[in-house]
This record gives sequence, C-alpha cells and structure tokens, in this order.
Amino acid sequence: MKNEQNAPKMRGAKSDMIAVIVSAAVSAAFMIAGVLIFKKIENSALYNTAVLCLILFPVAVALTGLIGKKRFEKKIKTVDIKATQEKMLERREEAGKYKLYYEKKLSLVIALTYALAVLLLLDAAGLAFFSYLSPYGAVGLPLFGLALFIMLNVFCRLFTPASDGAAQPRGSISEKDYPLIYSAAKKAAEAFGIEYGIILAVYPDLNISVSLSKDAVTVYLGVYLLRKLNENELYAVFLHEFSHIKNGINRYEKYYGYINGAHRNHFGSWLNGLLFNYPDLVYCFNREMYFYVRTLSEEESADADMCKYAGAEASASLLIKCYRAERIEWEDGSYDFMNMFSGETPEEHTATLCSEEYDRREAEMLPVWDEWMKREIQSRSSTHPITRIRISNFGVEPKTDGKDISEELRAEYEKAVKLVDGLNSDALKENYEEIRKACYTEPLEKVEQWKRDGEILTPDGYRPVVEALISLGRINDVEKLCERAIKDLPDTAALYAYFTLGSLLLKRYDDRGIEYLYHALENNNNYIEDGLDMIGHYCCITGNREELDKYREKAVEYMTKDRDESSEIGSLKRGDRLSKETLPDGGQQELVKVIKEASDGKIEAAYLVRKTITDKVFSSAVVLRFTPDCPDEERREIYNKVFLYLDTVSYEGIDDWQFSLFEYESVKGAGFESVEGSLIYKKE
Repeated sequence: MKNEQNAPKMRGAKSDMIAVIVSAAVSAAFMIAGVLIFKKIENSALYNTAVLCLILFPVAVALTGLIGKKRFEKKIKTVDIKATQEKMLERREEAGKYKLYYEKKLSLVIALTYALAVLLLLDAAGLAFFSYLSPYGAVGLPLFGLALFIMLNVFCRLFTPASDGAAQPRGSISEKDYPLIYSAAKKAAEAFGIEYGIILAVYPDLNISVSLSKDAVTVYLGVYLLRKLNENELYAVFLHEFSHIKNGINRYEKYYGYINGAHRNHFGSWLNGLLFNYPDLVYCFNREMYFYVRTLSEEESADADMCKYAGAEASASLLIKCYRAERIEWEDGSYDFMNMFSGETPEEHTATLCSEEYDRREAEMLPVWDEWMKREIQSRSSTHPITRIRISNFGVEPKTDGKDISEELRAEYEKAVKLVDGLNSDALKENYEEIRKACYTEPLEKVEQWKRDGEILTPDGYRPVVEALISLGRINDVEKLCERAIKDLPDTAALYAYFTLGSLLLKRYDDRGIEYLYHALENNNNYIEDGLDMIGHYCCITGNREELDKYREKAVEYMTKDRDESSEIGSLKRGDRLSKETLPDGGQQELVKVIKEASDGKIEAAYLVRKTITDKVFSSAVVLRFTPDCPDEERREIYNKVFLYLDTVSYEGIDDWQFSLFEYESVKGAGFESVEGSLIYKKE
C-alpha cells in the first residue's frame, strides 16, 4: 500500500498569461509612479549608482547560488558514507525528535526562500521605478524589460495555479455499479470524519494508493490485489489509506512537489533555476532526511487506526495478502510468460490472464512465501515496517482470517477486472501495430535471425538477443544463453550475462545469484547501484542475516567507489586531465570500424581522449558528433550500438579497461578537440 501525495498542477497557458498580466501591471505601476514623482533624474551619478545596485543584486544572487550549489555538491561527494548511514539510522530510531528537527529546518529554508523572493520583487519594482527616469533616454525600455522579466519569474515562483479539483481518472468506477466497494470506502471515511468526495479507480497493478485534491479523495485500486480481499480486508485497506488523509497531506511534501514541478514549466524557467537553485537544493536534501526519519512512524500510526476500527484479525489478514502481492512483484520476469502482443489484434483479456497467472503463482509459492515472512529482516531504507512486526503490534498470529469473499463482492471484482481488460485493449488499439513491432515482431525477428546465423555468440551481439528473449517472455532461454556467454566469452564481455543471470536467480530465491551480481558490479561500475539494491533487498526478504552483514560492509566500499570514480568517469568537462589515448591490440581501428558501421552516415566526427582521474584510474572517453538532421530515435539507436561495443570490448591480458561515451553537444566545451590525435573519425 502506498501513500501518494498530490502533485501540484503544471503551469498552463492560462496561468502563464495571468502571471504576465499581473507582472506587467505591477511593473507599469512602479514605472508610472517614478515618472509622476520625479519626472526625470538629472543627477546621473545618483541614477547610475541606484540602477547599478538594482542590476547587480539578482546577478549576485545567481552567482552566490551557483557557488553554493557547487560547494554543496562537493560536500555531498566527499561525505563518509558509512558514518552517514550510521547517523541516519540513529536519527530514524529517534524519529520523534528528528522529525521536529527537520521540520524546523525545512520551515527555515522555506521562509528564507520567500524572503529572497520578496527582495527580488522589490528589486524588480525598483528597476521599473527608475526605468524611465534615465538622463540618457535610451535605457528606459531595456530596464523596464528586465524588471518585467524578474518580476514575472518571482510571481511564478510565489503563486501556484489554482487547482480545478479532482478529475475523473482513467478506470474510475461508479457507486451505482460498485455499491459494495463504495460502501466500504464510505464507512472508512466516516470513521475518520472525512468529508471530501470519494473517487475510486481501478487499474492493472498490485498496489493500492491514495491522493488528495481540493475537493476529493481518490483511491487507486490495483485490481490484482483488490480481487483477493474479503469484505473485512477491503474495509481495512480503506481505513489505512484514509488514515493518511486524516493525518493531513504534509506541507513539506506539497512544497517539495511544487519546487520540482509547478513553477518550472514556463518560458522563463531558466531564470527561476538561477535565482532559486541553491535554496531548492538544500531543501530537497533535507526533505530526503525528513522523509527517511518519519515514514516508519506514520505507517505505524496508519496501522493502529486500521486495527482500531477493522479489528486485529482483518488488519493482519490484509497485511499478509499485501505481502503476497509484494512477492509476486519481486518474482515478476523470472519465469516464462505469455507475450501479450503476439496476436494480430490487441489482446482483449490482459487483466484476466494476469489474474489467472498470479493465482497460479500464489498456489505454487504460498508455503515458500509464508516461510520468508517469518524470516524477513527490516531494510534500513524501507518506508514500511516488515509484515511480521506490523502484525505482532496487533497482538495476533500472522494468518489470514479465513473468511470467504461474498458472491456479491466477487461479482464486483470480476466486473472491475473486465473493465481493466477493456481499458487496456482500448489503449492499445490506436498504436497497436507500432507497439507490437517494438515488443514482439522485431524481437522475434532478431531471435530468428540469430538462429539462422547459427546462434553465434559474440561479445557485442548476444546482449540484444537476450533483451529480445526477455521481451518475448522466454526467460528459460535467457538463462541458457547467459550461462553459455559466461562459459564461452571473455569475462569483460560476459558481465551483462552475470548481472542478468544473477538477477534471475535471486528472484527465484537462489543464493547463487549473489556471487554472479558481485562479479558483475566488481568489474563494471554500471552495475553497482542496481546490483547492490538487488542483493540487499534479497537478503532482507529471505532473512539471510550472515550475507546481509557482508553486503552492508561491501556496499559502503562499492558505493564509495561508485561515487568517487563513476561520477568522474561519467563526466567530461573543462579542467579535466585529458591526453592522447592509444588503445591496445588495434583497438582504435576496431572502434572506428564500429562507429562507421553503426552511424549510417549520421555521425560527422568521433573523438577519443584519455581522462586521468587518479594515478591508478583513467577512462577512455569517446565523443560522438551527430549530423544536425539525425532524428532523435536514430541517434539513440546509434549511441546504444556504440555503447554496447564499448561496454563489452576486452583486450588480451587486460580485464578492466574503462570507457565512457558522450554526445558532442553536451561536452563540447571540455577541450578534448585540442588534444593531439583526438579526432579518430570524420565523415567523408
């Protein structure tokens, strides 16, 4: 179960026009006031000083923000990860104390940001006031334009567009057609005295979440979980979600959503970024800390409310079914599945087929899941307490209540599944041929062509085949191909196979996957983040305490390596230590050949330089300059082909040659073109 905060609406043309009108009116008012009061300032020294200060203030704010942002980011990059983790855990254990601490800190940042906005408004008003008092005549219009632009950005920052209320989401269901589901929702709302309107919507998922608008609470019901709940459990899930509404949508979350959304979508957004980037960065960082310390306690509070009204047995039963849904999500993609796009026309029963598949998985895995639930360990990063602890707080045994779903409620669930069937089918009809081509026809052709070519295994050729097999749902074939790649290919080329096979094994609760993932992430930084996340999650699910302790020690080491090395490897900027690169074993000629074959005339030039990071760490940086007429889709395809080659290429006797790949436009100021011999390919 998830608690979704309502995101502010993005700015539209209407709200932009209102901001323009208000800004123009205020600016004009100050300009007219200046003319009426002073008519003209004859003292040019006084005028120059006043206007210069007014111009320099926003410039100083922008420069200070840029410097502060760089220093803040540098501080984050050099922080001791292990000490930080311990500090965060300590603060989570004292959630009440530190929740208050971060609320004060966030309130201070908000207050200072608004104070800055007011000062910028006064600055813009001053520019407008002085704009037509100039003794020089010609500067009036530019000064007024600058005042208007600053004022517009500040108004956009201060005021969000008014909400139009809740829209009917896709998959909305009516009380007339689903009286029992609505009855449970209304009963839960009454328990908390919630007077908002209620909108229910079904969608193809295993989660249930809630959001709040100006006039309604919307509950999104994942139909695959919904259809498993009896009357008591259905009431319990609404109680849990409405408990979050009762406790109020957190103002700090609303502000976080605002600074990451609503005010940025207008024609002057870039100036907003310059003026408010630093306070926004500080706010976002502290919001993450705040979110981390408060989530567990808020979920415990929602559980207590649920237990109070629905009873301990129903609440425990609901949590067990939610846990089973989590296990289905974890295992997803680890076994063969039917490709829904194999037919000439859209599949009309996708939700029904998925429901049946989930029923089969549950029947097969139930004893295994029950064992994992007994052994599960609380993750340090989780937002919910583990199921076993949540149920123990109710003072009952961890078991379902054994009550059947009534025929009337089951009929509503079946109707909801059919509704989702229809919605899915309708959504696919418009672009079905295009979707089918990407998800079925092209992957099938790739696999068939590979078979016609004799199933030859090459370092840069097997990964597209693996990805095609995954799209087709042939997971057992993926496993066999990865095992073959690990056995027959050079180690560097086989790292993708190690990562893919390791992930599959862990999703099947096979400990062997741990070593496969460690091997992949130890030898390729691209796999560190996802690999560590997978291992840590798996150890917590299965209660593997010994391996989890090893993981936590290794995670600090790898995360530090990923931060210190990968961030530098993944960037190319002015000031980097760049020099001529010479690849071993004729590697440069091979790289040029790959670029030519991939480009199809769409690459103007390619560059190769060595970027030295430390005395022991370097990266061979490759830069591709595409032709101006190269379409985005084709650009991505060419880029991926070159990336795949660089990610799998190996040289005899060298296991860890590190490449990085960039597009010319994003790094053109880095100075690589001035390095002797950097141009390795030029379109003829």
